[in-house]
Amino acid sequence: MRGLLSSISSNPQAYDRTIGWNMRIAKSRSLGLTIPTFRVFFQIENEGKEDERVLLCWIEEISTADVITEY
Repeated sequence: MRGLLSSISSNPQAYDRTIGWNMRIAKSRSLGLTIPTFRVFFQIENEGKEDERVLLCWIEEISTADVITEY
C-alpha cells in the first residue's frame, strides 16, 4: 500500500481516469493469495496548476475471488 500511495503522490497523471467521474484509479499488484490487493480512487485538484494536489477519495480491498477471476 505504501508503494502505491507513493506512486500516486509522485505521478498521479499516470493512472487512468474513470468513466463518468472525475476520478482516477490505482490498483496494487497481486502478490499472492495471502496478501490483499487494493484499488485507490483519487482526484487531482487544480490539475496542471501551481497549487495542484491529490485528493484521496477511498481505498477498496479487492476480494481474492475477484483477483482469481480477473485473469
